[in-house]
Amino acid sequence: MRAGWGQGTDADAAMFFPGSTVAAVDTYYDAHFMDHVDALEVTQRAGEVIARLRESGWKTAIVTNTSTALATRLVERAGFAVDAIVGSSDVGRPKPAPDMIVHACERLDVKPAAAVMIGDSVFDRDAASAAGVPFIAYRWNGGRRIDDLDELPDLVRRLV
Repeated sequence: MRAGWGQGTDADAAMFFPGSTVAAVDTYYDAHFMDHVDALEVTQRAGEVIARLRESGWKTAIVTNTSTALATRLVERAGFAVDAIVGSSDVGRPKPAPDMIVHACERLDVKPAAAVMIGDSVFDRDAASAAGVPFIAYRWNGGRRIDDLDELPDLVRRLV
């Protein structure tokens, strides 16, 4: 799965499930991903940093190529509180298309230029660029980079 980290289910279907439809792969993920949820690594203090951003007046969203239903279950399992969850089933095209980020901005009533995308893949970076949203790379060399989530609130304030 590392080879396709962050890509959409359409790419997963072609790479890992040849001959399967995107709908079939999404159904499989929705039915079986939670069987492995204990292997999910939640970044320490991620929930705290999100809470600090929200307390400072920032609206927050999770934008993921995961189906919305599965993403909602994972966010709940991680204990995060966000204002919106936008998944692949909410729009026509997955990241790197800008659709999910634009949709999240619409749901939050925020203009893309006044938003910031924090991501961990080239798909996140390219979607942010296509949407006109400043991007911060988390733990990888994708442009403006942070390695510790504690760096995030100050950097977000400087970007917007």
